[in-house]
Amino acid sequence: HLVSMSALRLVQRMKRDWIQTGRRPSGICGAALLIAARVHGFRRTQREVVRVVRICDMTLRKRLNEFSDTSLGALTARQIETVDLESFGTPADPPSFSRNRAIDAQQQRLLMEPGREAARLRREVEIRSLKLVQLRERLEEHGQSSAGKKPEVLARLLEAERAAWEAETEVAS
Repeated sequence: HLVSMSALRLVQRMKRDWIQTGRRPSGICGAALLIAARVHGFRRTQREVVRVVRICDMTLRKRLNEFSDTSLGALTARQIETVDLESFGTPADPPSFSRNRAIDAQQQRLLMEPGREAARLRREVEIRSLKLVQLRERLEEHGQSSAGKKPEVLARLLEAERAAWEAETEVAS
């Protein structure tokens, strides 16, 4: 009974935080049930909730991620159980609005620095054209393991190069 009441309170809060707008109720209910069950000490897996509520596991993860982006997402299980969910924090923006705002900010950054982005892309194309031996050498220059097949080595090298590139651009600005 406590789990269902907590789940209902969470659904009400999700409505306040715009998470339920444009979503099917089963996804919202699944996320609320999983959170409420864990708050009350019932160890349920995402797979169990997916089977009961009959939704895709990706849908459940998306709703949980959207919930974690709200002010309630930062609370511990004990705090969620004791705090008044209706009055806690400020209501969040709709998830699609927040996502679009982040995309706009990224596009704005790219427009402000087209030269740097073009140079980074040229560097990435150059790395992708290297042979495995050359990839391993460059990876060892970064102090990382060069073991593995080409896709693994390439992924590690690209990540190391991105980190180095970001460090260079931060020093330059």
